[in-house]
Amino acid sequence: MRVNRIIVNGLRLYCFRVNDSVVFLFNGGVKTQLNAKNCPNVGPYLKQANRLTQQVHQLFLNKEICWNRNKTDIFYPIGLEIEI
Repeated sequence: MRVNRIIVNGLRLYCFRVNDSVVFLFNGGVKTQLNAKNCPNVGPYLKQANRLTQQVHQLFLNKEICWNRNKTDIFYPIGLEIEI
């Protein structure tokens, strides 16, 4: 396998680490401000990631989604939509 090193300064990707097996990866961008919330490039993605994380957490609490036996996958109803 060949590994290529890509140098990117300031790139931000947002994730929600649910457990050791499951991670939600969200959009991001190149951060141009000191505070990500104030950055026009990544601020909207950060807000969206926070809203989606809260929604997923609430879906678990409401038992609308649930883990498989090994907690490596999530069961959800067909047609589930998450409003952000």
